Amino acid sequence: MANEENLLNSPERAREVGKLGGRPKGSKSTKTIIRKYLEAVADMKNPMSGDFENLSYWDAMVLKQIAKAIKKGDTNAFRELIDRLDGKPKQEVDQNVTGGININIIK
Repeated sequence: MANEENLLNSPERAREVGKLGGRPKGSKSTKTIIRKYLEAVADMKNPMSGDFENLSYWDAMVLKQIAKAIKKGDTNAFRELIDRLDGKPKQEVDQNVTGGININIIK
């Protein structure tokens, strides 16, 4: 049988190296905090219609991006929206390696 003191995952070893079970209970991740504030609702102007509506900040940001792509013809805004919907397209890179071998690398 293994010696308990030599095991890396033993509770004694964990306390020794300072890992007491990860993040304390009740603490929130950055992702949770950001999501909380983006889901908050306020009366604001809809960038698409121009009317005041009850919108979440998340909705307002997406509508602003759509309006920027449509009304201003911003191709970068359009590209970001499409990439968000369909994912970025895969890019193939053709590299020459010594000896004349071609390798296709997909990123």
